Amino acid sequence: MSEKNKTGIKEAIQKKIVEHKPLESSEAYAAMHDIMDGTATPAQIGAFLVALKVQEPGIPEVSAMVRCMKDFANKVHPAGKGPIVDTCGTGGDTLKTINISTLSALVAAGAGVTIAKHGNRSVTSPCGSADVLEHFGVNIMAQPGIVEQCINKTGIGFMFAPVFHPAMKYASGPRKEIGLKTIFNVLGPLTNPASANGQVLGVYDKALMDVMASVLLDFNVNHFFIVYNEHGADELLPVGKNIVKERSQGKVLSRVFEAKDFGLPEAALKDLMINASKEENIKRFTEILKGRGPEALFNAVLMNSAMAIIAGERAKDILEAVALARKSLESGAALAKLKQLVVESGGNLQQFEKAMGAI
Repeated sequence: MSEKNKTGIKEAIQKKIVEHKPLESSEAYAAMHDIMDGTATPAQIGAFLVALKVQEPGIPEVSAMVRCMKDFANKVHPAGKGPIVDTCGTGGDTLKTINISTLSALVAAGAGVTIAKHGNRSVTSPCGSADVLEHFGVNIMAQPGIVEQCINKTGIGFMFAPVFHPAMKYASGPRKEIGLKTIFNVLGPLTNPASANGQVLGVYDKALMDVMASVLLDFNVNHFFIVYNEHGADELLPVGKNIVKERSQGKVLSRVFEAKDFGLPEAALKDLMINASKEENIKRFTEILKGRGPEALFNAVLMNSAMAIIAGERAKDILEAVALARKSLESGAALAKLKQLVVESGGNLQQFEKAMGAI
C-alpha cells in the first residue's frame, strides 16, 4: 500500500469541497484506502461520495481509486492465454429493459469467448446480474477458487461483487442512504477481479466515456467497447444512435453505430421497454435464452453480444459476430453455458430446470 500516506479521507473532503481542487493520485488512493480498511466513518464516506458528485473526479483520481480497490479485492487467475472478457457496465440508465449485459455474457460464452462476468444485485433496475443468475440456480456466492474452476472448465464464471470486493461493505450503507449514483457505479466495471483484458462496458452518461477509456488503457485492457445509446441506455440498442469508443490494436476510435450496421432492422423504443418487475424481466430473459422472444429485445442482445465476441477475438467484423451470436442463441449453446455455470458453481440444478420449464 505504498500510496497510503498521512493524508486520508478527511483531508480529501476538505480539498474537494472547500478548496475546489482535484486530488493528487496519492490523495485519492489514501481516501479510498480509508474506506476499504474501515478507518473512515459512515459520515466521512457519505461526505466523500457527495464531494465527488460536486466536483467530478478526473482520470488520475479514478485510476488511483481503481488501483486501491484492486489491491483489496479477492482475485482469480484463469488458465489459458486467450482473451478474457467482461460485460459489466455502470447500470443506472433511464430505460427499463431486460438484463442485456448478462444475456450477452452467456451468448458470447456460447460462441466460444472466455467470460469473467463481474456483477452485483440490482440497484437501479428490477433485476441485476446477480438477481437473474441466482433465479436460475447459479451459486452467486461462489468463492474465488470455484469461480476460477468455472472459467477454466466451462468458459464462464460469475464474480459477485460483495464476495470479491468484501471491503466494499463499509460503503454500502452510505451509498444506499445517499440514494444517488456515486463514484462506485463508475469504479465497479473497472475493477474486474480476473483482470479481464477485453470488455464491453455500458455507461449511463456519455460524459463518462473518455474517463472510462483512459482508465481501461491505464490497466492494459487490450480490446474494449465503451457504449452509450442516445436514449440514455448503457447498452447498444437497435434504435437511434449508439455512441461507441473502441480500443483495438492499440488505438482508441470513436464511432457511431445504428441497427443497420449490424444487419438488423430499426426498432421502436417502446418495444425495448418492459414493465418494471422482476417477473417480466425473467420471462423475457428466458425467452431470448431459448432463442425466441420479442424481436427488438432479441436484436439488442445480438448487438451487445457481437461486441463481446469481437473483444474475445472470435470474429473479425460485426456481421460475422452477429451471426455467431444468433447461432449461440438458436442452437442452445448460450443456454447450455448457463446450465454448466449452475453445475460448476455448486448451484441448484433442480432450480434451473424448474425455472426453464416455467416458460
